[in-house]
Amino acid sequence: MLFTCTVGDYKVEETSFDFLIVGEEIKVSQRIVSDLATIVVIVDLDVVRMGQQIAIVEDVLKEWVDWAPVKGDTELATLFFGLTAEAAQGFVRITKLLNQIVTFIQPNPWIPETDCTFNYTGLTLAMATTDANTIKKMYDEIVKTWTTADIKADPIKKNVIKAFCNTLTEDLELWESKLSTMLNILDSLGSNIMPQQLMGLYQEGCIADNLGETVTVLDCLKTKIGYACKIEITHPMDILDMNLLIPVHYQDIRLRGETDHQQFAVLKETVEPKILDCDQYDFNDQTTPICEMKNVDKTCLQSLLISNVQNSIKNCNFTRETPTVGVRTYSRGILVQKKDTVTKTKEGTIERTVSSDVPIIIFSEKTVVLDHNGEKFDFAKEGQIVGTRVVKSRLTEEDIDDLEDKVRQEEFLENLDTEDILRYLLLTLQALSYPIIIMGIAIGIKLRRKVSALEFSTHKKVSKKNFKANQRSFRTTNV
Repeated sequence: MLFTCTVGDYKVEETSFDFLIVGEEIKVSQRIVSDLATIVVIVDLDVVRMGQQIAIVEDVLKEWVDWAPVKGDTELATLFFGLTAEAAQGFVRITKLLNQIVTFIQPNPWIPETDCTFNYTGLTLAMATTDANTIKKMYDEIVKTWTTADIKADPIKKNVIKAFCNTLTEDLELWESKLSTMLNILDSLGSNIMPQQLMGLYQEGCIADNLGETVTVLDCLKTKIGYACKIEITHPMDILDMNLLIPVHYQDIRLRGETDHQQFAVLKETVEPKILDCDQYDFNDQTTPICEMKNVDKTCLQSLLISNVQNSIKNCNFTRETPTVGVRTYSRGILVQKKDTVTKTKEGTIERTVSSDVPIIIFSEKTVVLDHNGEKFDFAKEGQIVGTRVVKSRLTEEDIDDLEDKVRQEEFLENLDTEDILRYLLLTLQALSYPIIIMGIAIGIKLRRKVSALEFSTHKKVSKKNFKANQRSFRTTNV
């Protein structure tokens, strides 16, 4: 295992590798802190007073679309009604939005439950009142006694009408936009989802600006001033700068930690790999995973640090996994490690094959093309690379065969269920017991023969003695 160092803005290229290669820079946290805050979506849209502003605009629209000098002339109707057609349709949508939004308020008093409170304000009654009065004023500047001929003959009259049309359209578009955003926010909060539009609002006060925080909506309450929601902001602390370590795949076998999902990383300016057990493994700029940093097994670590391949195979954990075709290393090389991948360089439209071996690291001043069964992946040059150089692994074919044998044996044992294990043990015991049983039978037969011979011999002698005794008794009796 070879860890690179930095020289200025550029990284020293690897000269060989085995199981781990330095990858991208990441940030991880070992501690999280939670803060509570309240966001209030101000619904300053009193039903009665807002209704009055809606009525003002509605009356203007009704008069406008029925104004004879424009309505009765195709040319003027096309021009002016065309300018206000979207505003008229938007007004209908605005009334529907208002009816939905006011359902998020109730005449309940609101008492803050947290020290930090932030307000979001969309369309307010004051804004609506000002806009409604402006629309009415612009409409009143149109002299209702003007005729069609007057309007066509006088550019000033046309401009007065155009100014009203533009004001009406712009104000109602703003109302609809603000009300639509407001309703989306309210719906999201009501579903306990933090709206994207409110992300960062809480950083304007007593909550510090942090990288990678998460926000959870705990509960919401309808009040007389708006929709009040208590939120929890969780943000990482004790952030560490590290580099991911890319596990190199050999025949789809790679180094692993205690579990398959854990990843390897190394602290800046150090060489000892660590195991990261994180809540998630997305290390982009918007997130900072919360990770427990664990030590690599001591015997495995020693083997990795001195690049003892055989001891690493023996002492470390491995798993089978299909890798990506290629991945950029910290030294701006490209690690190629998926089987059946051909590495090429491309200049213009001309491609030249460099290697069919995997895994390798390729550095090239040209575009690198990885051809995996006809599917091609292009990697543009990064950094100050001169020429083309291929770095190969330290592992020999024998090493890879040993690694394959180890993983295959482990997979065999892992795939055995309890019944299989018991059956295997029973067969093993039977195999071991057969010689003993056969020997026992042989010994038993031999002993039985000896006992039978002994009984026969003893029985024979006893019979002769009885016969002679009976003879003597018979003779005595006859005399």
